Amino acid sequence: RGLFDRIYVRNTSTINQLKNAGGLRLIRKQNVRDSIAVYDQLWERLNYFKEVYVTLQQEGGDMIQKMVDAQDVLTSYRLNSAGTNKYPGLSSSSLIRINTVGLNEYLNFLYRQKNTTIQDEQNYKSLKQRAIALIEIIKKEYGVE
Repeated sequence: RGLFDRIYVRNTSTINQLKNAGGLRLIRKQNVRDSIAVYDQLWERLNYFKEVYVTLQQEGGDMIQKMVDAQDVLTSYRLNSAGTNKYPGLSSSSLIRINTVGLNEYLNFLYRQKNTTIQDEQNYKSLKQRAIALIEIIKKEYGVE
C-alpha cells in the first residue's frame, strides 16, 4: 500500500452550494438533512487524514535519504540519465551501506503508515455504506425510485 491508495476525489460543488446558499434548510425532512450533514462531515474527516498521510509520506522519503549512503548509489544515479526505474551500475553484489538507526526509524514509520492505511480503508468502506444508506433514506422519504 502506498500513496496511490488515496485516489478518491470528491466532487463538492453541490454540497458546497447547498451549505453556502442555505439550501440545506430547504430539505424539510430532518433525518435526510442530518444524514447529508453526517456524510459530508465524514468526507471532510477523511480528507484531513488523506492530507496527513501525504505529508507523512514525504517525511518517509526524507527518512530514506538519511538511511542510504549516497556515495553507494551515486554511480547508478549518474548512469540513469533517462529517468527509468532501472538501476544501472548496481548489481546484486553492489554494496549499499545502510544507517541502521535510520532503518529502524523508517521501519517504525512503515508500521504506522500500514496501520493508518488499514484504518483508512475501513473508513472508506464505512463511508460507502453511509452513502448507500443515505440514498435509501432519500428514496424512502421522497418516494424516489
